[in-house]
Amino acid sequence: MKKIVEKEGLGIYFLFYSEGNGVEHNGVVIYLKNAKPYAVDYSFTLIFRADTTEKEQGVKGTLKAGERKTGSNEGLYFIPFADKRSISEVGVTMLRVEPSAKQLK
Repeated sequence: MKKIVEKEGLGIYFLFYSEGNGVEHNGVVIYLKNAKPYAVDYSFTLIFRADTTEKEQGVKGTLKAGERKTGSNEGLYFIPFADKRSISEVGVTMLRVEPSAKQLK
């Protein structure tokens, strides 16, 4: 697992899969971790690069205090390129983290 960024207690990490769909398309699983003792709302844009091509994917949600989320069940699994391009970079932009108005238990 590789860290992309950490901001205000929210850690964003990723795992790379060279055969993301069991065949030959690259896949990325995002792992989120809330280190705060309260719930946070987050939003960010993932950027995937392959050669000179770039794809973006918006992500948003809420994490409870100390909660971790990952994988396809949480909407955090991506195969950004439908062809056989290899992902060369994964990044985050427009990251927003704030205490949740919901304050989940």
